[in-house]
Amino acid sequence: ENLMKGLDSSVKKNSSFTKKLRSITEPQRDALTTEFNGLNLSRYIQEAVSIELCLETNQADVSCVAHICSLFHQRYQEFSDLLKKELVKVFENYAGKDEDRAANVTRYRVTLRLLGELILYGVFENLNENIKLLGGILNNIANCDKESHIYVQVIISFAKHCGEDFAGVLSRKHRALVEKHNITWPYTGIIPRDAQASFRHLLQSYYKTLAKHLLQVHKDLQNRERQNRQILLTKGELHADKKESLERAQKSYEKLLASTSNLADVLDEDMPDLPQDELIQQCEGSSTVDIFNPFKNQEYDGESGIWEDEDYRVFYENLKDLKASLPGILYKEDPRTGSSESLDSVDEKVTDKDSSIGNQVELLDDADEELNIEEDFADSDKEAEDTIFCYFFTGADESSESASVVTSGAAAMEALIAKLPTCVNKDMIDEVAMDFMLSCNNKKNRKKLTRAVLTVQRTRLDLLPMYSRLIATLDQCVSDISPEVVKALKGEFRFHVRKKDQINLESKIKSVRFIGELTKFQIFPKGDALHCLKMLLEDFSHHNIEMACNLLEVCGRFLYRSPDSHIRTKNLLEVMMRKKAVQNLDGRQLTMVDNAFYYCNPPERQKMMQKVRPPMHQYIRKLLYKDLSKTTTERVLRQIRKLPWDNTEIALYAIKCFIRIWNVKYNSIHCAANLLSGLSAYHEELALFIVDGVLEEIRLGMEVNHPKLNQRRVCCVRYLGELYNYRLVESRVIFNTLYSFLTFGNPDDGSSSELDPPQHLFRIRLICTLLDTCGQYFDHGNYRKKLDCFLVYFQLYINRKKSSPEWNESRPFPRDVDYMIADTLEILRPKLTVCSTLQEAQEQVEQLERDQKQQIGNSSHGSPHTSITGSPCPSPMPRDDYEPSESGESEQDDSEVLDVDDEYEMIDMEMDDDETAMHRVTRGRFLMKYLYINPSTPPKKVEPTAEDQEFQQMFERLMVDDLHSRRGESLKVPSLDVAVPMHLKGQVRKAEGAVDEKMNFVLMLRKGNKQQYRDLEIPISSDLAANMREKQVAEQAEQQELKRLVLDHNQRQEEEIYNGE
Repeated sequence: ENLMKGLDSSVKKNSSFTKKLRSITEPQRDALTTEFNGLNLSRYIQEAVSIELCLETNQADVSCVAHICSLFHQRYQEFSDLLKKELVKVFENYAGKDEDRAANVTRYRVTLRLLGELILYGVFENLNENIKLLGGILNNIANCDKESHIYVQVIISFAKHCGEDFAGVLSRKHRALVEKHNITWPYTGIIPRDAQASFRHLLQSYYKTLAKHLLQVHKDLQNRERQNRQILLTKGELHADKKESLERAQKSYEKLLASTSNLADVLDEDMPDLPQDELIQQCEGSSTVDIFNPFKNQEYDGESGIWEDEDYRVFYENLKDLKASLPGILYKEDPRTGSSESLDSVDEKVTDKDSSIGNQVELLDDADEELNIEEDFADSDKEAEDTIFCYFFTGADESSESASVVTSGAAAMEALIAKLPTCVNKDMIDEVAMDFMLSCNNKKNRKKLTRAVLTVQRTRLDLLPMYSRLIATLDQCVSDISPEVVKALKGEFRFHVRKKDQINLESKIKSVRFIGELTKFQIFPKGDALHCLKMLLEDFSHHNIEMACNLLEVCGRFLYRSPDSHIRTKNLLEVMMRKKAVQNLDGRQLTMVDNAFYYCNPPERQKMMQKVRPPMHQYIRKLLYKDLSKTTTERVLRQIRKLPWDNTEIALYAIKCFIRIWNVKYNSIHCAANLLSGLSAYHEELALFIVDGVLEEIRLGMEVNHPKLNQRRVCCVRYLGELYNYRLVESRVIFNTLYSFLTFGNPDDGSSSELDPPQHLFRIRLICTLLDTCGQYFDHGNYRKKLDCFLVYFQLYINRKKSSPEWNESRPFPRDVDYMIADTLEILRPKLTVCSTLQEAQEQVEQLERDQKQQIGNSSHGSPHTSITGSPCPSPMPRDDYEPSESGESEQDDSEVLDVDDEYEMIDMEMDDDETAMHRVTRGRFLMKYLYINPSTPPKKVEPTAEDQEFQQMFERLMVDDLHSRRGESLKVPSLDVAVPMHLKGQVRKAEGAVDEKMNFVLMLRKGNKQQYRDLEIPISSDLAANMREKQVAEQAEQQELKRLVLDHNQRQEEEIYNGE
């Protein structure tokens, strides 16, 4: 009583203290203890009990509440009984519906721990009775919660804070520390061992039921996932209700799993084994392909990838990392959010610190842990202060911005929007994104940018990928642009679909293509894009067809090859193809649908097996097909010469590679001809094999006449022309090839032919290619005449093609062919008069043939050695064996003819009469080496036929008759009939060799209207005669020198022509 009298009993201070009890926290422990020691609260005991029971305290403040209750118990005896009764009443409604029990979890968690703390502090008398009371409450909570486990957080809280004292259990962390330092955990001795055993058994049994519940929920969740997976495989989409149900089940399972893990750590129990679904194991561990989703778990590479090539993948996946290039303050949308988050994190850390202090667990390394925690708190407080300072500082800066800064920002934004239509590559659009973040990132400008992106011109479809990349790049730092764009595009799409008008097609196409581009950047959800496609397929007509096809052309491949959208996309494509089959669509719409379908799901093509070649073959192909160019010809020639030409297989393969000129780059064909020209100097017969192979390829192209051989035929013809340029073939080979283009498979009357139909104009291209390659050299002598004759027949061939019924007003003759012919003729014969009609061309051909017949007739009366082939204008018919060469010398068949099998007859054996014996021996050795001819076997003699013998007799009789007729003829030297001047007649001719001492001059006089001539002899000693004689001598010497140079030049030219051919 004396103590109570000394305490303050004023209402004001006592009421103030009771108000502080309503918000008691751990930091107020010392202040409340000091204030409690100076107050007389005997009249406020019941109020204090009510306050303690109604507190909504955190776990960290329970120790402080227990301490205050202990102070009340020490001073007021009746406080403990009142508090005990009220605490027991709290747990009376532990059983009930799930909703009621869930509402009691927070209160039970704090109250049960408080009851345990008060028992340990000795607030309640009779320890054994209180232990039984606590055990009964805990047993009731555990028994009523063995199925639903709603009170699992209550049990975890009690086991975590009071389990060591009441149950004698150590957490897994504490046990590890004990084992690590090899110490014995001290026993408090407050709770008896047998009571601890009962509490421990109660907690362990509850954990077993919790583990069993977890296994059941896990199995149920797997069944749900399996069912949803089957629905996705069959239908391609999942209903929204099933999605929501699965999400709720997953959240419940994750929450239960976390609770089980926490209780297992507190009780030092092992977690139950959660078996994985067999189907999931097969999907993850098996290397088989899912027949429903072949693109699942597949590395996207090559033809099976999402993207067409590497450039597409880089454009859509490798976005510019703005956060790595910009300071963090430029892309923080709201500094207040960051400050509140940091402050909240500081409060949570402080709470964790207080709770750890409240546990009052003394471990060997507690000092180090608390030191680290203190440092973390200090850093967090500093970060929070810095954030708050930045917020206020930024606000002050924003409030003090001047009008000029605002104006410059608006101008920068306008310039950036004006720059958008000029961004045509990813570098430019990335630069725009960086400029926006540096100078224009605010809410108003973001709205402007969104409006500018959405209002792109409907004809500028090329800008949609760039704008989509801009949105995806800015989405890393600014999160309010992409949702607005997606929302606006969805609204625009619904407007177009629901209105069902047949106008504004370009705007509709722009909308769906924009959706497709954003889908590939994963800004527009895949499910929403497929839903848009589904809406279009529901009314698959008119503009909806074009919208659906454009959507599939943009993102169909991406959706079809993505594992999460493959099944649904596949089903929608099947629906589209079925609608196409049953609807009456026009040709253009059918083509659009087919193109869209095969773009998403191209037909499977069998992979070609790569041919395995020997290393030497690969090296030869590398030299000819890859390395050969204008600058590497000499190096390639040196390497080709080093090949083992003695090896028959390698030599034949090299010849084969030379013949297959279509494998060489078209611009390097002349390099191949140059290479062969240099190589023929060391392997003379090599050129013969290759030329024959090229001619055979040209002939094969005319026989087959398939479009797939067109490129090959052009290369062979160009190659043949280059071979002529490098003097590896003669002009007659070129003209024979040209005439074969006109005559092979074509009747003389100009009727249609299967080998060269009227609509096929490729032979004209071949002729122009050959003439463009080597025609410029046929500009003099017999070459010019031969080419002029060919051009006459060529114009007849062209006009026959043009006059065919295949070409009419609805299908005119191709202009590119006309231009090609005109270009060729302009180069070869600029002044040539081109025949415009078939009749003119026929007249020119008839005139040419009449001239040839007349020339042949004249020649037959002249020299008997002149034949039809001696004409410089050969006919398009096959040529005879005898034909004058370009050098004027005749070419005859070689007397040595090798008897070779037909399959090895690859070369022409025609050679010049002046060919040396060494050259013949070399050719024979080469052929015997590669064509397997035995040199010891003499050539077989060809037996002459009866016709040959009859021709030989007639020819000999003709020669004898001609010889006899010429024996009687007298050889007369033709006299030179030159008119002699009148005034020189009668003069005696001086003897040759006589040297005149005088020089005769003729003096012309005029008398009246007549001219008179008189001789005037002047001695050589005079200056006039001497100068005249020196001048004559100098002129004669100059003429002799000029004559010698001309003769030497003609001789060298003839030798070069002879050696080259």
